[in-house]
Amino acid sequence: MPRIVSVTDECFDLLSDSTYKDQIETALMKLLAKAGAAGINIFLFTQRPDKDVIKPLIRSNCSGKVAFMVSRPEDSGIILGNPDDDRAASLLGGGDMLYKSPKGVMRLQGLYLGGKANFQEYLNQAMSTVSNTPFWDS
Repeated sequence: MPRIVSVTDECFDLLSDSTYKDQIETALMKLLAKAGAAGINIFLFTQRPDKDVIKPLIRSNCSGKVAFMVSRPEDSGIILGNPDDDRAASLLGGGDMLYKSPKGVMRLQGLYLGGKANFQEYLNQAMSTVSNTPFWDS
């Protein structure tokens, strides 16, 4: 089955549109509920993690959450799903992040690959590398 990836940047703008908000929220909740079984990976990004914008039904259907450095401890709690979790407010920036999965919260470091030319070089190198390590085949 082919994998489908949906990337939505600034979903705050999408979910705060007064004309289409209810229709978009309903469709997104249905899609998120069934996406994993259908091989669809959905990424929603926002710079403003307002609890009134991304509804609890939408957040609960997102299995993984990533929090980069935030200025307010309340934003950290909204992203990570625990009002008492203010760890994202003390991150260092520059790719320092928290990843919350069903197994718990991990602190990770994001990788900066540079411009498009650098990325293409890394991609070519990765694709030409031969490894005896078995990979998971979806």
